[in-house]
Amino acid sequence: MKKIHLKINYGGEERYEFVRKTIIVSAPYFTTVTVLNFGLDEKSDRFLPLMSQFSNFSIANLGKYYHQTITEDLLRYQVMHIPDGEWILWLDSDWRLPLFFLENMQKEVETCESQGKTSLFSYQIGHSLTDINAENGHGTYIWNYTVPMVNKLVKSFTERPDSYGFPLIQKVDKNAIWCDSVTGNHCYYLFVPYLPCHIPSMYHFHFRHFDDHAYCSTKLFQQWGYVGHNDFEIEHQREISNSWEYKSIEDFKIKHNCCTNESLRILLKDAKFVDELRALFMLFDKTKINGCQEFYRLADKYDMKIWSTPLQADCNGVCCHYKEGRIFNI
Repeated sequence: MKKIHLKINYGGEERYEFVRKTIIVSAPYFTTVTVLNFGLDEKSDRFLPLMSQFSNFSIANLGKYYHQTITEDLLRYQVMHIPDGEWILWLDSDWRLPLFFLENMQKEVETCESQGKTSLFSYQIGHSLTDINAENGHGTYIWNYTVPMVNKLVKSFTERPDSYGFPLIQKVDKNAIWCDSVTGNHCYYLFVPYLPCHIPSMYHFHFRHFDDHAYCSTKLFQQWGYVGHNDFEIEHQREISNSWEYKSIEDFKIKHNCCTNESLRILLKDAKFVDELRALFMLFDKTKINGCQEFYRLADKYDMKIWSTPLQADCNGVCCHYKEGRIFNI
């Protein structure tokens, strides 16, 4: 049996129910399972009962360090605790591994190792929380998956295995690790030499709600630390960092001492603060900065009401069906 360690990023959004159930179904298949809590320490308290249920489960409260360093340093530190030659799997809080993945994980890792490969590629299937064929404001159609649809996607992965995938499980070599991130967030790491093994049948699910309200609410928290977070062009980064929009947001954050998502969430309960933030966002009606466009839409169209993640994702059991039944019942 290969030793495989699961790390789950947590704390940015309220996904306790998702993560709790992911832990319950996943823990028996991993050597260790760790929730990396990037929010307040109190956010992890609800997971404490699982520590008595699963001896391999633990919590790492990283929120106190998150804003003193960049994410890649924190995640690199987590890798340093895994012995070389063992394997590590990283999930965001809105990802889940289906039963097929869990039951075949050991076999596929052994296949990777026998071929001298260092990374197992999984294929991401988006699992929406919206209605079937609902259209979001960005012109794409989202649906909840049925078994035939998943089978069709897996078939397409098989036909073109190099076209899409994610290095989900990687073999640890601390002398050959490369970490990077985008403006200190969305960290990714690779072990060099990077030798991927594409396994089309090993897909995982990505939970998202894609309508406009959910999108701009997510953008608020995703880009509060830096409004240019999702822009990858150097010229655009220069324009953003020199813009009046960027300066106005940073001045606002300093004025209210709310440079973190946690402090922002707390202040959003204050009506006077919300009114002042709305007034700032309404100034962005002509902006060309993507994050500021979403801030404006949150203020103008949704009156600063923050969309919250549903507790469940209805997939009719396609990805939430495990040996004991549907994951809804856990």
